[in-house]
Amino acid sequence: MAIQTTGNGRIEDPANDPDIRTLIHVISYNEGRRPDTYLDSRGIPTIGVGFNLERADARATISALGLDYDEVLAGRQRVDDEQIDALLEEDLVTAIRDAGSLVANFDALATPRQIVLVDMAFNLGKTRMAGFRKMIAAVEAENWNEAAAQMIDSRWYRQGKDPGRPECRGDAHRRARGGLRPAGRRNIGSGVTIRSYSTVTDLARLRG
Repeated sequence: MAIQTTGNGRIEDPANDPDIRTLIHVISYNEGRRPDTYLDSRGIPTIGVGFNLERADARATISALGLDYDEVLAGRQRVDDEQIDALLEEDLVTAIRDAGSLVANFDALATPRQIVLVDMAFNLGKTRMAGFRKMIAAVEAENWNEAAAQMIDSRWYRQGKDPGRPECRGDAHRRARGGLRPAGRRNIGSGVTIRSYSTVTDLARLRG
């Protein structure tokens, strides 16, 4: 199984796709999941799972959920779990497409590597991720040591999205391992275990 969107432009149902469930877990852990508006590490008003309330389509997207954008931005109106999931699904579809368009061999990569790249695309956006030219070239050349080194040598790796969780992103990847591995080492269907992508440096150790 691999990380991909369906023919109608949605993600697979997490209930039926363990890889999508794990992707959601990793991104939710790294970004945080909050029903109220907060300022992220760059001072941007954010809600849900890393939803940027200052982006161009924010007012229309929030309003489409039946919410008052101005009230949400001011922190006077919260989003519920269903609304958070709706925002997250749309952004996941975008992140999967962005990672796939930037990395030529994305579809052929092992699922854990795809998850790391989608996490980058989700957090950075396509334009900023495109700036990781050496990392992308290393992934396409399957030079995993260099790809991991390029990721680690970046603000993205060191930052913490949610100021309530000031650890760096690398720490978040490592800490996520406990939540992803409830008991022992569980196979996720692509020949590797969930533990394998708990940190970006595992890119260098994966095979296939």
